Amino acid sequence: CLTGPVTFSLIDATYPSEIFPITINQNADTSAINTLTIKPAIGVSPTISGSNASSIFLLNGADYVTIDGSNGATANAICPLSTASRDLTVTNTNTGTLSAVIWLATNVANGATNNKVINTNVVGNSNTTTLVALGSGSSTISMSSLGTLNNNNSFVNNAISKTQFGIYSQGASAGSKNSGTIINQNVMNTVAPNNVAKGAIVVGFENNIAIVANNISEIVQTSSPDIFGISLGVQGISTTTFTGNEVTNATVTKNTIGNIRNTGTFSAIGICVAPATSGTNTITNNMISGVSANGTSGDFSSGIFVGGGAGSTTQIYHNTVTMIGTQTGGSDKSYALAIAGSDPIVDVRNNILINTQNNGSGNNYAVA
Repeated sequence: CLTGPVTFSLIDATYPSEIFPITINQNADTSAINTLTIKPAIGVSPTISGSNASSIFLLNGADYVTIDGSNGATANAICPLSTASRDLTVTNTNTGTLSAVIWLATNVANGATNNKVINTNVVGNSNTTTLVALGSGSSTISMSSLGTLNNNNSFVNNAISKTQFGIYSQGASAGSKNSGTIINQNVMNTVAPNNVAKGAIVVGFENNIAIVANNISEIVQTSSPDIFGISLGVQGISTTTFTGNEVTNATVTKNTIGNIRNTGTFSAIGICVAPATSGTNTITNNMISGVSANGTSGDFSSGIFVGGGAGSTTQIYHNTVTMIGTQTGGSDKSYALAIAGSDPIVDVRNNILINTQNNGSGNNYAVA
């Protein structure tokens, strides 16, 4: 019975007796005015922690719900600065490999829309168990989960650790994409073993998505799979296979991407873009360093990899990519910028592209 904006104020330090997942279902009264906000009371830094094979929070077709972990105005060390503190910690201690911490789910055909997870510490059980920290898809939690019309959701200024993947969002199909997703100013740079291990931001079947000013590093593997800082539509690549679930009209800008390192002969990519058949994807003003892999048999490392498709345009402007360091045992190549695909339309301007890597016996390129 929402008749106006409602705030649930968290006044306790811990919430040990909750039944997880805390499920918020669709509410017919919700609107841009009639919202639900869950946030800490002033002076309280609460922890919501428990074990569930699904998630700790489940937004099941819910709309206009905000989980806001801030009760202050402390500036965080991200660029641009956010003046919201992170006082709420949400942790899933489940040891299964198909769980999330907070999951937004389509309920049958009813999408979860206009929701926000902001200013929160989001923590999994470990970097080999909890699948994803923040996710948006169907009722099934997986890295192939397809949501339907989960539009206008925001994941902003969260600190994420101890999961396989950081943030995941995927629509239903190329003809039924999510729209208006915002993934801004999140921090995923904790070192092992508390790191995000396989991919920081993975999205697919999205339109008009913004991925801005995230701080990503310490994505590290010693074997499979291929690993990513930011992936638009791709979860596995080689020099011959790089198709995926197209993302259109994306803006990927002002992200800082550091150590993305695979020492197990698989690929490591800073920013990857799958082929698309329409729209314009813009990759601009990103700082990328520390991407490396000792790839063999078609696996490789690349600061930016674009698998452009005919019918779409990829704009690559004002990025700085520095490929340095030594990997041993590799026989394939490394690239600061790699472009592939069938007749891609790619507009590359004013980038700084440096590659001084020693990548085993493979050659290393600034542009390929």
